[in-house]
This record gives sequence, structure tokens and C-alpha cells, in this order.
Amino acid sequence: MSRRPRFRLRLTGRGKARLGAHREARSHDARPSEQGGTPARSALAGAESQPGSSAAVKVEEELRARNEFIQTILDNLPIGLAVHNIEDGTASYGNAKFLEIYGWTEADVTNVESFFEHVYPDPAYREKIQTRVMLDMASGDPEAMCWSGMEATRKDGSKRIIEARNIPLFEQGLMISTVTDITEKTRQQEKILQLERQVHLAQRLESVGRLAGGIAHDFNNLLTVVSSYAELALGSLSEGDPLRADLAQILEAADRGSRLTKHLLAISRRQVLEPKIIDLNANLDSLNPMLRR
Repeated sequence: MSRRPRFRLRLTGRGKARLGAHREARSHDARPSEQGGTPARSALAGAESQPGSSAAVKVEEELRARNEFIQTILDNLPIGLAVHNIEDGTASYGNAKFLEIYGWTEADVTNVESFFEHVYPDPAYREKIQTRVMLDMASGDPEAMCWSGMEATRKDGSKRIIEARNIPLFEQGLMISTVTDITEKTRQQEKILQLERQVHLAQRLESVGRLAGGIAHDFNNLLTVVSSYAELALGSLSEGDPLRADLAQILEAADRGSRLTKHLLAISRRQVLEPKIIDLNANLDSLNPMLRR
């Protein structure tokens, strides 16, 4: 939002009274006393008390320049800033960044009630935010008047994650509200958390792989013993012995177990996985005698 907001900061209540008292005291000090006073001071007092005099014009120009300086700073702050009356909630100022972050015009957020209705359109979420804000403000603790991670809805329907803080000026009856857009920061933090979860998962899988590799190595040693004894038994039997078929199944099962351990070792990265083309029918046929039993 490039245009400057029409809201302007103004002193109210005790702030204005204090300013008036200050000026009155200066005029009183500038007057000569009943017992006599310097001509220079009397002349200065007379010049300041006369509208249009050179001294009064100079003071007015200095005040105007100072106000313009402060106004320029407020209008161009990198954070959003707004001022509203504590008693009735009416807004008296909102800088360009405040309206840009929330995505509403000053005509849409003329008071606290309209602000909440527009920025938090969902009734349940709005009630939650209002309750939280009011309780923290009622505490009177400035440290409690800071809220982060709230989701604000803009006029175009887009969502922004904001961090807001309220600064009460009870003597003037004003509440200063600041806001920072932390949407990108929040997204970056979520990406970092996601990457950390992925790293944690990879570490867990690596641990499982190491465990699987150790088990596969021990299991392969057992299969070697089984295969060796089966081959010895098979060699001691005659060609027509019916036990030869059983021993052949044992050797076949041991061979499949050995191939399985190679897969486990590949998962644990202890052995390079070498894909190759297999005959699926031949593999199924080899299982047929065992399945029939």
C-alpha cells in the first residue's frame, strides 16, 4: 500500500493538558515581575504573546518541522504501528506498513471492533484471539501483551502470520499497537523442522540398516552350516534313496535364505546391490514342492 494513511497522531487528555501547562509556565517566566524585569525579557514575552510576531512564528515553524520529522519517521517505519483510544477503541493513527501487513484500508479498521471482524473473520478463531488478547491486556503486564503466530486474513482472502505487541499509555488513554509480518520466517522455520525430521528419519533408517546387516551376517553363517550338513548327508545317500528329495529341498531353502541375506546386506550398505533379470516361473516352480507339502 503506497499511499500515506490519513490517520494522524494527536495528543489527547493529560498529554494536551501538560503541553498547555508548559506553555503557560513559559509565558509566566517571560513576564517581568512586579518589582521590575529586564527590557529584553519583557520584549520577548510580548513578542511570544502576540500572534503573528516573529518569535511566535519561529516557534510555530520549529514545532511544525519537529512534527513533520516525527510524522515522517512513523509513516516509514519498517513495522506496522497504530494508535487507538483505550476507552472507546477508536483508531487515531495507522501507518502505511500497518495497513499493508493486515491488507485493509483505514476505512475498514476505524476501531478495534471492526478490526477484529475483518482481520479474523472466523467467529470461533476471532473469539479465541479476542479472549487471549483481552486477558493479557487486563493483566496490565506489558510483557504479556505480545502475541506471535496469529493468522490474519487480508481483504483479498490471503493469510499472513503476524507477531503483534500492544504498548499501553494509560496516562494519555492511548494504546500503541505494533505488528510484524513473520509469514516467511515461519515458513522457513517449518522447512527447517521438516528437514530435521527427515534427517532424524534417515538416521533411524541407517540404524535399522546396521542392525539388519548384523542379523543378515549371522543368519548367513547359520545357513552355511545348514547347507554344509545337507550336502554331506546328500552325498552319503544312494541315488534311489527317497530322503534325497528332502535334502534337496533343504539345500534349495538354504540357497533362498542366502539370497535374502544378500538383500539385507544391500540395505545395510555392506554389499553392493546388483539387479539382474530373473525367470519368475522358474522361481515359482522351485517353491512348488515345498508348498505342496
